[in-house]
Amino acid sequence: MVRRCLLCAVALIALIPTLAQAKGAPGVVTITGPGLRNPLVVRGAGAHWLGLGGFEDLQGGYLHAPRHLGPALDLNRDGWDHARYYAACAGQRGYVHYIGPYNGSSEYDGRWFHVSAMGEQSLRHILTQKHIALNGCTR
Repeated sequence: MVRRCLLCAVALIALIPTLAQAKGAPGVVTITGPGLRNPLVVRGAGAHWLGLGGFEDLQGGYLHAPRHLGPALDLNRDGWDHARYYAACAGQRGYVHYIGPYNGSSEYDGRWFHVSAMGEQSLRHILTQKHIALNGCTR
């Protein structure tokens, strides 16, 4: 009995990081920033790779803040959390400064990440469809 309880406790502890990211893909992402006259609202499948854990390359680990910041786009995900995207120079993945959830905190607050390959591709596709060009880059 004690052994079974111990195994259950170990299994639950192993699930905590997964449960913390279980918020899933956002239903609505609102993008604001330079070059946008009005907020850009992305819904449904278009928002899938813009959510926490899809957009930020969490597997790649934390980065130091880039020295030279270009223009930023703010991503408001379902009114739940906030991230800031900085485009990288030609052919490189951009950077994400994870601001954090609006109500509460997480272990990612204030951290810098690369954008995941799929996150970069998805955001660039959305911006291209809307004829939005980002001027400047971060390095």
